[in-house]
This record gives sequence, structure tokens and C-alpha cells, in this order.
Amino acid sequence: MKSLQKEYSYSDIKEGDVFMFSVNCKADNYVYIKEDQKVLFFNSIFEDKTWLILLASLLDLLIPDPRSFHIPVAIEVKAVENSIITINNKLEVTGSEDYRYFILNSHYRKWKKTCLISNCILITIAVIMSLFFLYLFFESNKNYLIGILFLVIVSLSIFNISKLINQFKKIKIYGVEDRKIIWTKRDKD
Repeated sequence: MKSLQKEYSYSDIKEGDVFMFSVNCKADNYVYIKEDQKVLFFNSIFEDKTWLILLASLLDLLIPDPRSFHIPVAIEVKAVENSIITINNKLEVTGSEDYRYFILNSHYRKWKKTCLISNCILITIAVIMSLFFLYLFFESNKNYLIGILFLVIVSLSIFNISKLINQFKKIKIYGVEDRKIIWTKRDKD
């Protein structure tokens, strides 16, 4: 998936006044839309078709990384006139004091269908393989190579389980909000 990192500027004319602000989003795959005096940042991956998201989540499982393919947190920022709103890679907001984090319901449902299912499948396979390698370890008179493979698979399973637990903690912290967004993909300028 392409990284959508670029700077946009909006200028709204209301009753003869010019309301201007700039947006600089450095978070990977995050885009934004403008709603009244607010800017909504969200992960564009979850606007794709479900099968593409499933493919991305399965590829993510092959290369374990705690920062990748996490729950789709959205950010709503109130724009201040002549401000520069910046979102960094850690989704920290600068340029406005009035912002909040939440999870879009449509993105949550897609995440639940794809990432949760693929993680559960991976954990199930890892548990089965762990039991198989544990059996082989005892059957082969405690062969160290098989024991090491067992430990690697168990540690990857624990890593994925902890990753899922952290995602559920984020859901409780931010909350899921049912909200319609109108967004179309834009080509890079």
C-alpha cells in the first residue's frame, strides 16, 4: 500500500472572511477530510475493499511488527484560523489544542472481519504447531533444535496474543463512533 504523506491547504470563504489553515499529515496511509471547521484524519486502508484489507493483514502477520496494521484510530481536530495542523507518525497532533481520538464504526467492522480473523487463524495454527513440536521434542529424546523451534513458535504466539489484547484496550479507550464520511481517493499532486 502506498504511503499517503503530503501537505494540503484549504481556504474557505464565509461572509467575506477568509478562513485559512494548512494540514501536514506524516502518518502512513492517513488522509483527511474537512467537515465545517473541523478536520477528520483517518486510515485510508480501511476504505479499500475487504479482500484487500484481509490480504494486507495476512501479509502483516508474516512480518511481525507491533506498529503495523493496528486498530484504525481516527482523529478529529478543530481548525484554528491561520494554523498549521500536523499529525506525526505516532498520531500526535500539533497546531491545535482542540482534538479527540475515536474509531469509525465502518472501519472497526472491517478491522474486526479481517485482522481479528487472520490473527485468530494464526494463533490457532501456532498453538497446533507448538503442540506438535513439543510432542516431537519429547519423542526425539529432547532434541535441542526442535526445542528451539518450539520456543520460537510459542514466543510468536504470545506476541500476537499481546498485540490483540493491546488493540482491544485501544477500543475501550477511544470508543467506536458511527459516523458517515464522504471520501474519494485522490492522486498525488
